[in-house]
Amino acid sequence: MNPDGRAYLTVNDAAAIIQASPDTIRRAIYSRRLASVKPNGRHGRTLIRASDLDAWLERSRISAIGES
Repeated sequence: MNPDGRAYLTVNDAAAIIQASPDTIRRAIYSRRLASVKPNGRHGRTLIRASDLDAWLERSRISAIGES
């Protein structure tokens, strides 16, 4: 789902890709539903691995009626 092929995304980039607010991404990270890294320590930039974003979306997916 990552259009530019980057391995890691910022919170704002991840939100833009899935058309959600950055706060939605932050809440998912805070509740540990979405994995993230802070390479520069506690107060640094939060990064999300693109594959983790895809996995979170797949786990959050609601099946359509009749879909197995």
